[in-house]
Amino acid sequence: MDAASGSPILIVTGGFGDGHRRAAEALALAVRDLDAGRPVHVVDLYAALSPKLYPLMLQVYRLTLSRAPELLGGTYRLTARLRAGRNKPAEVFPGFFRFPPISLRRGPLILLPRLRVPRPEFSFPERLRLGRSAPLGRPAPFRPPRVLAGHVLHLLEAMRPAAVAITAPVPALFLARVKRRAGLAVPLAYVATDLLPHPAVAEPEIDRFLVAHGRARAHLAALGLPEERIRVTGIPIHPAFSAAAEVRRRRLQGDADAGKPLRIVVAGGGFGMAEGAKRLLEPLADGGRTLPPLRIAVLAGRNVGLRKTLGDLRLPPPHRLAVLPYLSPPQVAALYAAADGLVTKPGGLTVAEALTVGVPLFLFDPLPGPEEENARFLLDEGLAASGGADAFFRWVGTVADPTTRMALSLRLRSALPPNAAEAAAREILHLAGAR
Repeated sequence: MDAASGSPILIVTGGFGDGHRRAAEALALAVRDLDAGRPVHVVDLYAALSPKLYPLMLQVYRLTLSRAPELLGGTYRLTARLRAGRNKPAEVFPGFFRFPPISLRRGPLILLPRLRVPRPEFSFPERLRLGRSAPLGRPAPFRPPRVLAGHVLHLLEAMRPAAVAITAPVPALFLARVKRRAGLAVPLAYVATDLLPHPAVAEPEIDRFLVAHGRARAHLAALGLPEERIRVTGIPIHPAFSAAAEVRRRRLQGDADAGKPLRIVVAGGGFGMAEGAKRLLEPLADGGRTLPPLRIAVLAGRNVGLRKTLGDLRLPPPHRLAVLPYLSPPQVAALYAAADGLVTKPGGLTVAEALTVGVPLFLFDPLPGPEEENARFLLDEGLAASGGADAFFRWVGTVADPTTRMALSLRLRSALPPNAAEAAAREILHLAGAR
């Protein structure tokens, strides 16, 4: 495949996680802005390979998130340790299989075994014991099935991309192995959508790794990747959030009245998993808390159940709560510009958007795996707070001070590189042979 000028850029994502899709869309916008004449295609690899099974796969993923999230977290940590050289699962997870029965929250009583996997204590790089002795090109257990690999080759042959950017770990691993087995010359770029990339993406067939910050660069270099192939670009987000950062900065400069209502945004992630947010807000309904007036906006998206769950929560005056439907990225960015704080799960894209705008963060219920590592990074760097209802109310008292809000906003905005989507797009166009 020739990387001829004008050949398309293919951006591959995976639908299991809303952030991968949002990063792909932001990257596509940036590529089109830099090279308006070049075609850009965004493809969900799972949907492209199996369009009929894809909706079922998505439902299974959502069910696993809600019923057995430890299974996903255990898989994440096990594959990370295998890539780092520790290949004894029983040693990594003592007591991995314990089956206390659980019951579904809806419908008839059904007893299911639930995997109980110990969560890491937020020490991802240290616990993995990464070292430069880890061989980069050694055989790994993952082998792309022949039929699926054939579909990927057909897709690449039909599009003939000048370069392929990948925003999800499993598709990156899959395409790297297909490239190796088929002897392809198409350049691949992995675009990280979490603060620390999964070690499994450290494949020699990937030509460029675009990561969020310097610690992530060192994290991949410790696996044996050549440092010149790892670039710190930040996490690609919609350009509206960069514009919102300037709007918020101007607002904070004139926001000297500490008695104004505090505007708090609550986000539950792409699948609306906000039970933790409800636990934080329920004590407000009981009263007895000395707090500034709160104006709480809940981003419920398309999750009807979440709208009902939090929409039924009644807060006493002077507090108010509104549950909002799906909002476009520019609408969310405008909401962040007016917000004094964001209560959220630590998904990579949500965190990157909040840091870019400079909105103080309070974290709840990270999913086992990458969200735990995002939370660990933010807490280690002093960029977020976390905890139960008491910690939440202390955080509200902190962000109620205008001087503290301004100082914290400046610190948050400096945590990640600016204009991440543009920087990542330039790297990809360079791979594609653009001048």
